[in-house]
Amino acid sequence: MQISWSEGQLPESKLIERVIAGDSVAGEVFVSRYGRLIAYCVVRVGVLAADREDISQQVYVHLWEKNYERLKAWREDAPLSSFLFRVTSRLALNHVRQKTRHREVAMLHTSAIDEWESRGSIYPETKEFPVEAAVEVGLQRVALSRALDSLSERDIRLLLLRHWDGLSYQAIANSLGWTINHVGVALSNAECRYRKSLLADSPELFTQFPQVNAKK
Repeated sequence: MQISWSEGQLPESKLIERVIAGDSVAGEVFVSRYGRLIAYCVVRVGVLAADREDISQQVYVHLWEKNYERLKAWREDAPLSSFLFRVTSRLALNHVRQKTRHREVAMLHTSAIDEWESRGSIYPETKEFPVEAAVEVGLQRVALSRALDSLSERDIRLLLLRHWDGLSYQAIANSLGWTINHVGVALSNAECRYRKSLLADSPELFTQFPQVNAKK
């Protein structure tokens, strides 16, 4: 049974079943529904503009080839968007690694993607929260977590007391048994180390120094 464009909200599992069965219209619905995610992932990984369309097409070839072997690897207990992000990112990164001057960027993204996968899937797309924002927020949260994890326990405690709990310098000083001046110097140093770690890892994800309280 062929599906129509009016069935664009067909559940992911049913859509994939029909794509694998060779339903050409289902294939078109798949491209329409997930094309933006694939294209955006290609951009965010760092593929040059001249190569982006080719890499996006390679993703579809990769999913479709060998009788849909790769697409059959998707499991319904995981969001299809997360699965596609992983497949697309891997292909795009393989391409970027071949470009010598982009090798360092590729290594950073590979590390971020690995950690993202270990922490959970990307956020679901909604009308108010498009897929571009979902991918961006996911990568930002990984970067924020990585930056905090690189700090000492004392630095993390100071940052959370100030930016998460919202305590004043005086309240922090009372809590730690420090002077206000000591708190000010230590907090400034902790923020500097946090900023340096964050921007060294993923500078392209932030236009300004983000708030520490992005991590609970």
